[in-house]
Amino acid sequence: MTQHNSVSMIKNYFVILVFAWTAVAAWSLVWTIRTAEQNTTITALAQGRMALEKDKMFRKWSSAHGGVYTVTTTTIPNPYLSHLKDRDIKLPDGRTLTLINPAYMIRQMYELNKDSKAVRTRLVSDRLLNPVNIPEGWEVNALDQVLKTGKEYYETDSYDSKYDFKLMAPFFIEKTCLKCHAFQGYKVGDIRGAISVVTDITEVKRGENDIKRSAYVGHIILYLIVLGLLRIGYLNLVRMLTQVHDHEKAMNNALSRTESILQSASECIFGVDRMGTVTFINNALAEKLKYPADELVGKSHSMFTHKRDEQGMPVESADCCIVKSIGSGTRINTIETFTRKDGADFSGEMFVSPIFLDNYPAGAVVSFFDITERLAKDSAIEKALEEKNVLLSELHHRVKNNLQIVSGILSLQADAAEEGQQSAQDILKNAQSRVMSMALMHDCLYKSDDLSTIDMADYFSKLIDYYAATFTLSGSMIRFETDIDRIDLPISSTITCGLLINELVTNSIKHAFTDTENPAIRISLKEERGDVVLRVSDNGKGLTKEDQEKDGLGMMLIQSLTEQLYGKLKIESQNGLTTEISFPKRIQKS
Repeated sequence: MTQHNSVSMIKNYFVILVFAWTAVAAWSLVWTIRTAEQNTTITALAQGRMALEKDKMFRKWSSAHGGVYTVTTTTIPNPYLSHLKDRDIKLPDGRTLTLINPAYMIRQMYELNKDSKAVRTRLVSDRLLNPVNIPEGWEVNALDQVLKTGKEYYETDSYDSKYDFKLMAPFFIEKTCLKCHAFQGYKVGDIRGAISVVTDITEVKRGENDIKRSAYVGHIILYLIVLGLLRIGYLNLVRMLTQVHDHEKAMNNALSRTESILQSASECIFGVDRMGTVTFINNALAEKLKYPADELVGKSHSMFTHKRDEQGMPVESADCCIVKSIGSGTRINTIETFTRKDGADFSGEMFVSPIFLDNYPAGAVVSFFDITERLAKDSAIEKALEEKNVLLSELHHRVKNNLQIVSGILSLQADAAEEGQQSAQDILKNAQSRVMSMALMHDCLYKSDDLSTIDMADYFSKLIDYYAATFTLSGSMIRFETDIDRIDLPISSTITCGLLINELVTNSIKHAFTDTENPAIRISLKEERGDVVLRVSDNGKGLTKEDQEKDGLGMMLIQSLTEQLYGKLKIESQNGLTTEISFPKRIQKS
C-alpha cells in the first residue's frame, strides 16, 4: 500500500471517529438534558401529587363526618346545598349553624392562602353544581383528557420567567359524596370531575436550567478536548506513518539493490528458512536448474539438491549439510550434486552460511556454482599427469628400443654392404628414411593432446610429404594417393607401421617403375571387422619370378615387423604390386 493510500485510509478512519465522537457527545448531551427535564417533571409531579393527597385527605375527613357545621356569622351558607333539609341548624342560644361540605371547605382553605401562588387547587366538573367549578383555560383540555382516560394529566407552563406545573387528577364519587350529589345521578365510582393543582416550579426549573447550562458547557469543552486529542493523534499517526513509509522505502531500496546484486550474480544463490523451505532464488539458479521461480519458492530444497552422496546413495535429511549448517550455526563448504527439472544431475561447489535472528539460527543463504567443467578438466589433468608419468617412466625404455632398432637396421645394412648388394650411398639413404619414419612419429606424438596414441592420418601425411620431397625418378614425379581413416594407434604399433610403410614405399620407388609412365603409389589404412588393414600398392612392373626367389633385406624387415604387430602378410603382383598387412588394433601381449 502506498503512502498516499495509507494516509487516505487513516483520514477516513479519523473522519469516522470524529463522526462517532460527535454522535456520542450529542447523545450524552441529549440524555443529560432529558434526564434533567425528567427530574424536574418527577419533582414537580411529586409536589403536585402531595398537594392532591392533602386535598383528598381533607375531603375524605370532611366526607367521613358528613360535612362540618359552623356558625353563620363566619360562614355564608352554601347556596348549592339548599336542597338539604339539615343544611342550617338553630342552636338554643339563637345562633345558626350551617353545613360546610368538603368542596366548600377546601375552597375556603385555599382562599385563605390565595396570595401565595406556590400551590393552587380547585375542583372542576363538566356537570356543575356550583358554577365556580367550571373549567377555565388549560383545565378545559385537561378535564377532557381525564374524563376520557381516567388518568392523570400534567403539563408545564411558563410566563414572565416563571414556571408552573399543572396537574389534574380524576375525582371519583365515594359513598360519603352521595349525601350532596346523589340528586345529580352519580353513583359510587363515577368520575365527579377532577382536581387541578398548579404548583410553582420556578426554582426547580432554574436548577434544571443550571444543569442544562453546565451540561452544554461541559459537553462542548469535553467534545473539543477529545476532538483536539483525536486531531493530535491523527497528526502523530500520519507523521509516524510517513516515517514508517520512508523507512520502508529505504529498506525496499536497500532490498531492491541487494536483490539486484543477487539476481545479477553469476553464482546460483537461494535462501531457506529453518525448516529448509526455499524463500528466495536468483535468476542464475532458476536458469541453471530449468525451474520457474514460483515452482521452487515455498518448497523444500531437497527438490533439487542433497539427494545422493558421492557414491550415488540416498542421503538422510539429518546428514544434509544445509540442515547441519542451520543446526550448528557454522559455515559449510562442500561438493554437492544438484538435479535439474529434467532429472539431469551436475556437480557444484556449495557454500552454506547460516542466518541469525536474535542470536538464533533462523535459516541459511546457500550459493553454489557448476563445477562439472572444472571436474572434467581436473580429471583430464589427472589423466594427462598420469600419462606423462607413465611416458616419462617409459621414455628411456622407448629411446633404448628405438636405438636398438636403429642399431639392428644398421647391422643389417652392414651385412648387405659386405655382400655387395648396395652401395654406401644407398645404405645411408635407406637408414636415413627408416630413422626419419621414427622421428616423424615422435613429432606427431609431441604435438598430440593424448600422449599415449597418435592420429595415423596426420602421421601418414607427414611421411608421404617426406617421401615426395626425398625420392624422385629421373624424368617423372611419383604421385602419392592416400585413403587413411582417423585411427588412434598405440605408439608401439605406430612405429612399426611407419617402418613398414617406409620399406614398402622405398621398395616400390627403387624397383617398380623402371619402364612405367605416370608412376603412382597408393597407401590406405582402414579399420575392418575390428582389425587395422594397411595396404600399399603401385602401378609398376610387379614382382618377377626372380624377385620372388630373392630374400633381400627389405622383405626380411617387412616380415619381422608384421610379426611384431601379430599381423598377417599378403602380397599380390597383378597390375603392379599390392602388399596388405592386417593386425589387431590393440595388441594383447601374453
